Amino acid sequence: MSSIISTFDAVAGGYDSPNMRFFPFAADLLAAKAKIFGRQKILDVAAGTGMVSIAAAQMASTGRVMAIDLSAGML
Repeated sequence: MSSIISTFDAVAGGYDSPNMRFFPFAADLLAAKAKIFGRQKILDVAAGTGMVSIAAAQMASTGRVMAIDLSAGML
């Protein structure tokens, strides 16, 4: 487990670079497929840099989104 955490800590700085521009698009699609709306409570596990959390929060306007990740660097 520690090798996974250290791997993601090491790549965290470039994770949201323009070369990875498909992440925001994929996050929006995932949130839409989950049919997020209104007052839902959402837990994003292995949230990484929070792309899906942000997309979900925009759709759950009066809800709550909580994000967790093992890699402190990603958060």
